[in-house]
Amino acid sequence: MTPLRFRAWQHEFKKMYEVWQVYIGQQGGFMGRAKDGEVRQQVGLADTFVLMQYTGLTDKNGVEIFEGDVVVFEAKRYEPFRVEYSQFYAGFIGLNQFNNQSPELAKWCRCKDIEVIGNIYQNPDLLPSNA
Repeated sequence: MTPLRFRAWQHEFKKMYEVWQVYIGQQGGFMGRAKDGEVRQQVGLADTFVLMQYTGLTDKNGVEIFEGDVVVFEAKRYEPFRVEYSQFYAGFIGLNQFNNQSPELAKWCRCKDIEVIGNIYQNPDLLPSNA
């Protein structure tokens, strides 16, 4: 079974946090740590943070793939796709600049034909503005 893990992007300070605990309740919240070691406890996270779920997949370099990542597929001529959850497919998909879906995200990952090149928050320039 894939571990249920998250990371969180904090808009104001432009930091990514590894989330190790999520609170479920009226206000929600989480506890996490940034790469610089800062520990953060947040209540009411919807206002200032974006939670991103781990897909359970890794790219060809062993990098974990999260919702919000920007990936390239070798088979798609290295066109960048953003990783997003799809209710229709009940799983994670890739969306290109024209919002064309690549629902075979899990298939490409098994083939080691995919690479994480950044994410939509820290590297917004990786995707055209209409993606």
